[in-house]
Amino acid sequence: MQTNGKEQDEPICESSSSLKMQKKSLQNLQLNTNKAGMNGLDTAKINDIIQKASEGSKFYIHKQKCQEKVDSKIAQMKLESQKFSTEQIKKAEEEMLKFSLEMEQSRDLTKTIVHIDMDMFYAAVEMRDDPSLDKPMAVGGNAMLSTSNYAARKFGVRAAMPGFIAKKLCPNLIIVPCNFGKYKKVSKEIQKIFEDYDPQFSPMSLDEAYLDITEYLKVNKGKYKNETLDLSPAELVVEEIRKKIEENTQLTASAGIAVNTMLAKVCSDMNKPNGQYYLPPDECKIKEFIKDLPIRKVCGIGNVTEQLLRAFGVITCSDVWTHRGMLRLLFSELSYRHFLAVSKGLGSTTITPAAERDRKSISNETTFQGTSDKLKLFKLLEELCHDLKEDMAKKDLYGKVFTLKYKTTNFQVRTRAQSLLEFTQDVKLMTNLAHKLLSHEMDSESLEGEPLSLRLLGVRMSNLVEKSQLDSRKQTTITELFKKSGEKAIIQDDSENFNSKNIFSVSDQEFGHHINEDVEFICSKFPVSRNNSNNNNNNNNNNNNSDISSSVCVDNSKKPIIDHHNLYASKQIEIDAEMTVYNCPVCTNSKFSSVEALNRHLDICLNRGTVQKLVSESSSLGHSSKASEISFISSKVSDKKNELKRKSTSPNKQVKKVKNQPQSKNTLYKYLVLQ
Repeated sequence: MQTNGKEQDEPICESSSSLKMQKKSLQNLQLNTNKAGMNGLDTAKINDIIQKASEGSKFYIHKQKCQEKVDSKIAQMKLESQKFSTEQIKKAEEEMLKFSLEMEQSRDLTKTIVHIDMDMFYAAVEMRDDPSLDKPMAVGGNAMLSTSNYAARKFGVRAAMPGFIAKKLCPNLIIVPCNFGKYKKVSKEIQKIFEDYDPQFSPMSLDEAYLDITEYLKVNKGKYKNETLDLSPAELVVEEIRKKIEENTQLTASAGIAVNTMLAKVCSDMNKPNGQYYLPPDECKIKEFIKDLPIRKVCGIGNVTEQLLRAFGVITCSDVWTHRGMLRLLFSELSYRHFLAVSKGLGSTTITPAAERDRKSISNETTFQGTSDKLKLFKLLEELCHDLKEDMAKKDLYGKVFTLKYKTTNFQVRTRAQSLLEFTQDVKLMTNLAHKLLSHEMDSESLEGEPLSLRLLGVRMSNLVEKSQLDSRKQTTITELFKKSGEKAIIQDDSENFNSKNIFSVSDQEFGHHINEDVEFICSKFPVSRNNSNNNNNNNNNNNNSDISSSVCVDNSKKPIIDHHNLYASKQIEIDAEMTVYNCPVCTNSKFSSVEALNRHLDICLNRGTVQKLVSESSSLGHSSKASEISFISSKVSDKKNELKRKSTSPNKQVKKVKNQPQSKNTLYKYLVLQ
């Protein structure tokens, strides 16, 4: 718990005189007054304090760089907009009208969707457990706040604000560390109440959820009648839910009731704290409600999008329709369709329970005071991996791609991902891998002169499957092939040591003999088939092909996208190829009518010496992981094969045109990565 200062704090209320003292501040630093509890504040004075408190800090420098990118984007878009002719804009408006009419066909007024949002949840739990905190307080740390209570919001203190800035706004602010174990426990109590009204409710976080009470209202239509208060059955049901939450947890909740999730989310913020808002299922009333709504109030439209829209006169939802032509020309289809739907009050009417979501990943992260202490960071990683394992075990999930996320004290976010050889939820493996990835990052940074100082760590497991799916997805491993061929070689999935020297447990001589025999065995048992090439040609739908252990480095400041899928997948391609007779340049004993056939044969020929040499060369170059060694060997073999194929082309070749020939698959490569 942190506090300082003895002076009496006064809420920063709106005044006209403070406008004179405001100096132009960064747009992405300014207070978002659309949040609950931020009404009636002197935003000019607050923004001035935020600006002065931030200047010179790493946080400010980071925000400044981000704002420069936004400003550059706006300038680029304005320059582009000047090139549009009147005819182009008119055509775009007509297209948007067509889209609008199509969207109207999907309007559904039959559902009753509820969005329930706990009031200042983390702060409320701490205040409940410690009554002395009934004063300006926040939850988080000096580096970043997770939330603040309403008393602190009167000073402009909000979530996602660095604690040191919050202290400038409110010197007597009390900051309490996060206790997520406690918050999760309370959240479960609340979710048990939701189940009584919608067993398929959709939790969005610990403190909010969507419920579809349409069916509940049908079944219990005679139970909820209150003519004197003139409340609808839906309002009475939601009041009952909120009352049960308060009785069971001593915490309050706010709620929004509407025909879709977008509107329900907006409505839940209308009467905060401890209130609810009902938007009747009437198209005219919905359009009237949405007309003057600030665009920033809509979920999914943040600071950057708001700035881009404001630059073209879009401040309220009705402005979207006014400037629809320009939005159509300047934004992506996904964006302008979303803006258009919002302006019409349209949104999703489907609630997907957590258990049925196509979950792509599961993660855990934490922020802390900046440090470069490796032992402290390792300890945090151990805790994160332990929590991640627990979350995966509860959901019976296993993953194959492990990702380390970190944020530097300069607010740069980076991720490092490693694809594993097996689906796992093993905490020891994840912890060891996290340590190795972080050690590599810290060692690399140290070589450049400055130690890597971090303020956030996170771990994520993706490419998830349930335990019940493992058997059906399990493929024949190379180890099993070795056993079938009667050899002793073992490929280890050693979380303790990824050194290439530990990949094989036999000598080089044994390995060489083993390669010769086993590749021939693989070729005989698993020939490359043209018919099988169609199995893996769906865009990223089948992740089973990403079997090679590979480290993927991503700088989120450039493009926060990691693609772990189909890095080495066989894909069906349509080509015009010449059917050529090829001689084997290694043994000179065989001739082949296709590259595919030659490839299979070359694998065997090359293995009688080349692979052993490449493995030795790879080890001498210091390849520290299975991934790098496999990549090195396979690339060298590929180069060698290409060279040999060029040499083997006969000048008196017989040519025959063929189409739809699948891309040939390197059998040795399959040997190296097959699972």
